[in-house]
Amino acid sequence: MSATTATTAAGGSAVVDGGSATADASTTASVPVLLRTTHAALAIPLAPYMVPVSWRRSHLSTLVNRILNPTTPTPLDFIVDGQLLRTSLAEYLESSGKDAESTLELLYVPSTLPPKYEGAFEHDDWVASVDARGAAAFLRGGSGTSSAALLLTASYDGAIRVWSHSNVEEPILTYNTSSSAAGSLNPSLVDAVWTQSSDRGSGHFATAGMDGVIRAWSVPMSALQSHAGTNGNGTATSSAKPRLLWTGPASLTSAPLSSLHTTSDGEHILAAAWDGTVSLWAANPSANEEANAASAYFVGQPDPEDEDEDAEDDGNDGGAETTDAGAKRSAHRKKRRTLARTKAAASALTREPLQVMSHVAVTSSIGALNASSTATTRVAGPNSKVARAIFANDVASSASGNWSAFSSGWDGAVKEWDLTVGGRSVNSKSCDKVLLTMDQLHGASSTSTILLTGHMDRSSAIWDMRSDVATPTMVMPGTHTGPVSVLRTHPTNSHLFATGSHDGSMKLWDTRSPRTALFALARPAPTSTSTSASKKSKVLAMDWDASGKMLFSGGDDCRLSVHRGEGMDRAGEAGSVSVGSSNMMEVDPVK
Repeated sequence: MSATTATTAAGGSAVVDGGSATADASTTASVPVLLRTTHAALAIPLAPYMVPVSWRRSHLSTLVNRILNPTTPTPLDFIVDGQLLRTSLAEYLESSGKDAESTLELLYVPSTLPPKYEGAFEHDDWVASVDARGAAAFLRGGSGTSSAALLLTASYDGAIRVWSHSNVEEPILTYNTSSSAAGSLNPSLVDAVWTQSSDRGSGHFATAGMDGVIRAWSVPMSALQSHAGTNGNGTATSSAKPRLLWTGPASLTSAPLSSLHTTSDGEHILAAAWDGTVSLWAANPSANEEANAASAYFVGQPDPEDEDEDAEDDGNDGGAETTDAGAKRSAHRKKRRTLARTKAAASALTREPLQVMSHVAVTSSIGALNASSTATTRVAGPNSKVARAIFANDVASSASGNWSAFSSGWDGAVKEWDLTVGGRSVNSKSCDKVLLTMDQLHGASSTSTILLTGHMDRSSAIWDMRSDVATPTMVMPGTHTGPVSVLRTHPTNSHLFATGSHDGSMKLWDTRSPRTALFALARPAPTSTSTSASKKSKVLAMDWDASGKMLFSGGDDCRLSVHRGEGMDRAGEAGSVSVGSSNMMEVDPVK
């Protein structure tokens, strides 16, 4: 193995193991590089270093560590012209049209290390969504389990589950929201998010269902502390069950919902629906709704009339036949009262959205079901499904000066909405792809708004919503071998994002190096006999925790997988998202 000496202009040098790819500096072309960093502990003398053009990231990383001579070397990444260096210096010079006489200025940062699989939370049905960071922001008070370490998941069996990071064996709380008390027409949930609570004694969350209805709930904080209020297997006891605060139809056509998203203060919710509508809701209940929720009758609560009737039946000594007949009449009366009171409770808690926006116009059909009917029926248009709607990252609340939101849909469009003027569309871009998911980069420049989308055709794209381009600024084909079903940006690093696919895989990406993924994350096959080991489980849900060190994912394998990584929580202080300025750029597919 040969060794290469990198020489500084001041005469210093550092010997680097070059391997077969590196020849001696005297026999190969060299290029001067200037190595900078924003990390004081990793800084080296700021002087040009003459290095072989055959060098790659690993050689440069070794050079810096040899100069620093630390006890434990730090893997480093190098950024040139806003892009991560993923080729040799010679290849970069050729692609950028520069020559070896130009001094290259490289910015180096600690590398993002591959996240490691830690375990999985078992569910009874497909995992539709996970909120891993809302608890840290919105739950107040209590003791025992840290509120920041609580996960909220929604499943297609209609149940929400609350988990602690530290216990993958069983949930802290399980509650089926499809009970008749909730007035649900369809048990399946598609999303659940934590929202801001108005008091320290309870935690609030909202759910979105396949029945097109959004529901807000309150659960005692005591029920979220170390299994208090459960029956031993995580199922809530009657005293710890979530209480319905309000409910509302979030779809104009009773179509299923797609997603929920909250402002950073948790006081407003954005709901997306399959019929092309996006609706804005206030999260906290009004004083009247609080009173109605407190007095509303729900199935499972003791009914004084039922108790009086049971006592009357118990006192009936007219014989077995009379007792049986009385029991049947009593059961029938109880059922009728239950249905009537449940409907009354649901009606008393029903509210309307603050705003309704049409990502895709909902058309009206006269007498759609009967030729002689004069009734008007609302019908969803073709490819009307809104994949996701989100508030802009800088939206803290309705008091924000720039109160805006974004939506993406199956029609291939990404739209921006101004919520300060009633939800007016102020920006729209489109492509010829079916968009399945969307998120916004965090911590990017205030002068740019960068969105990322995942698509049915296995590609993903970067959109600069502040540019004049009406299409994606960069398309990345072959992101996965199946539809890109979920995409989530890192909460603190302005360059990292994760994708999940129907091909069963997850990948971690850096926008400064979009040609290939940084890592493919392993999701071990479930050991349950109910799921085939050879089956590629679809990834349907994903979220980062608030620190950005943990990534959670779930899908049709009925498990919520946990990955933990080092270095992912570092703010993306180096480089910028280079997405061009005029024409759409398409990069090479991932190999």
